[in-house]
Amino acid sequence: MNFEYCELWYFTLEGCQVAQDSLPTSSEDTFAITMTKGLATLHPVASVQASGRAVKDENLTWVQFLHAQHGFIQHISKYGWPSSHVQALSRFFAELQSCAYLARSNGKHVVLAYQARVRREWMDSFKRDRDSVFDIGLINYELMESIGREIQARTTASLQCE
Repeated sequence: MNFEYCELWYFTLEGCQVAQDSLPTSSEDTFAITMTKGLATLHPVASVQASGRAVKDENLTWVQFLHAQHGFIQHISKYGWPSSHVQALSRFFAELQSCAYLARSNGKHVVLAYQARVRREWMDSFKRDRDSVFDIGLINYELMESIGREIQARTTASLQCE
């Protein structure tokens, strides 16, 4: 089971279209070898290369996020992630969609940045120790406030440079 972080952009309508368009035709088949649990596997190169058009999670629009998180949940369910992980991520996304922070100025941007950071940390925690993974569904409002301050500071600094 691969618990590598993946940008949600790949599950947006645009990301799915780019993936579809990049599938090689029979005359373009080029393969790469990847190792999974000590087994070599052949994959079309297009399926293992990151898209240059990918958008970082914190830069998605809110509509892209809403679409992508549903696609992501469907994908991990289909490909056999443990149901406890799927449920935890589903709860996380549901909590974010009802988060009071969304009503604030720049709230969606802050929630998207929070989602990216926390989901990456959660995924990384599986690689370190699967038995001590934190509950991603519990929103850490102190961290969200801190991310909000970081974004505000960057925005203020960029305005001062103009």
